Formats: sequence, structure tokens, C-alpha cells
Amino acid sequence: MLYEHAFNSFFPVMVSSAPDLALPTRCRRLKQAEDAAVLLRALRQHVLARRAPLFGYGKAAALIGRKNSDGAHLGQVCSRIDVACYHAGLPLLTLHWVRRPDGKVNHDSLVGWRAFAQELIDASAGHAWTAGELELVQARLHALPQKATAALWAEVEAQGSATIRQQLHGALAGRVRTLQAV
Repeated sequence: MLYEHAFNSFFPVMVSSAPDLALPTRCRRLKQAEDAAVLLRALRQHVLARRAPLFGYGKAAALIGRKNSDGAHLGQVCSRIDVACYHAGLPLLTLHWVRRPDGKVNHDSLVGWRAFAQELIDASAGHAWTAGELELVQARLHALPQKATAALWAEVEAQGSATIRQQLHGALAGRVRTLQAV
């Protein structure tokens, strides 16, 4: 940890061919942001072509030229895309389009949102994405601060579940819904 802090002080941004886990924390965040942009571009083509969802992070990794063993990294990359979706007022793109290898939705990605997980899943699965919406997600993704994905979601969760549900559904409905308290 001390070494990582000292390294970041002298070399805040570096390029390395070493595995991502060997990179200092800040560099891993930058790589996640970079890979999220690349994956979103690849998913855009995939989604607009109306192909089937990807089964497993390995399939998503292959789309962006990464190894099948980069699952933890791809989980953070997908989550970062979904943060951008949230800020765009749209369903969570990768919740539906990047599934577990068995084809099921990754419920582990919804850990603090169990009370309305099915709403999120249904909204994501039932949404017909447009090119304009995916461009909006790309703009929101680009605007995200260089923070860990968990920190970005913590900021969202601090808004409370009623606000989260309104944000996730309000833009889709074109109006503000009356929400029941969770």
C-alpha cells in the first residue's frame, strides 16, 4: 500500500503490458474507464444489430480484445457503463446485455437494490435501445469522474431508493411516476 502511494505520487499515469492487478489503483481506474468506453462502442453495434445478450464476461472480454480471465476487471467495466446509464436516466445496459455464462442475469450486481431488483431486470430486458440513447450513455460515461466504480455507485445509493427508482423509470415513462416507498 505504501509502495503504491509512493508510486502514484511519482508516476500518476502509466502504460503497462503487465496484468491490471499489478497496476496501481489509479491506473486500474483509468484502464476501467478506457475499457468501458471500448466495450460500450462494441455493445452499441451488438445491441443495435439486435443480437442475443452476451453470456459471460469472457464474451465481453473478447469483444474488446481482453483475456477470458479478466472477469473481475470486466465486472467493474460493466458496472461503470451501468452508472452512466443511470445518470442518463436509462435502464442498466449491461445488466441485460452481459449476463452470467449460464445466461441468467447477474443478481450479485444488484446487492443493495434487492427490494426493486426485478424492476431493474425487467426494465433492462424490455428496453429497445436506440442509437441516440446509446450516444447519451457514451456522453455520460465520458463525463464520469475518475473514481472507483464502487464510489460512483455509493454516491448514487446515497440519494435513497425512491430517488433511484424515479431516475431509473422517470425518463423512460417521460414523466415522474408516483413511487411507493421501499
